[in-house]
Amino acid sequence: MPAVEAIHNAGNLQLSYGGNLYTLNISNVIASNDLDSVLAAAFKIGKTGDLVSMREELEDAKTNGKAFSLTANYDLMRLKQSVANVAEQIDREMQNPGILGISEEDNSIQFSEGVIGVKVQQDQLVEKLMQALSSTQLTPVEIPVIETPPSMTGEEMRSLYQLRGSATTNFRSSNSNRKYNIRKGAGMVNGTVVRPGEVFSMNG
Repeated sequence: MPAVEAIHNAGNLQLSYGGNLYTLNISNVIASNDLDSVLAAAFKIGKTGDLVSMREELEDAKTNGKAFSLTANYDLMRLKQSVANVAEQIDREMQNPGILGISEEDNSIQFSEGVIGVKVQQDQLVEKLMQALSSTQLTPVEIPVIETPPSMTGEEMRSLYQLRGSATTNFRSSNSNRKYNIRKGAGMVNGTVVRPGEVFSMNG
């Protein structure tokens, strides 16, 4: 019974993704085993057949031992739920890089980096776990995932918003009413970002 004993002694299986380990508690998904039938078979050793064969069977068992295989049955629904719980820790939506706002210090545009989307392939993971449970090799099981990269990198996003031109004008000699209007208008548009394809309207 080496495989089953190893699993029960370990109490869990280790899952691996991205250099991180996740623990799956095997005791929560064990439904039953055939221990009763195995014990019944062991109890019959040396108790069936004629006297000579029974004596030979007993002597052989005492000298060489007798191996039995214990088969564990697993609750597939509980296993799937345990996998879903692990997936909740890993799954994330893809995010493209974006604009956070305008820096008050130098009026530069601040960007957020993109995030790679990750989706655990739960059915495939269940199959891999069932194979691991029937094996004596209880090494970490690699979690199968689908990764979705952003449609553009942060560097590509920043290149779209590079400074293409600038202009400076001086209005120190203007009268107070014109200075007021310029200051008010500049305050209304300061920090505004016009994305490609958008239309900017002062009146709107």
